[in-house]
Amino acid sequence: MNMIDRVAVAGMSGTAATFGLSTIDSFLGIAVGAVTLVYMSIKLYQEIRKK
Repeated sequence: MNMIDRVAVAGMSGTAATFGLSTIDSFLGIAVGAVTLVYMSIKLYQEIRKK
């Protein structure tokens, strides 16, 4: 259960960083968003594979 909490926090932080940084620099916002998307996709795949 602890891992799910950490993953959820990472996802929310990445989303907030994407919106925050996109106002400063659009390329940086896109880069952070892409990293967050990849990370969350990997974690989702791992959770689906466990079941």
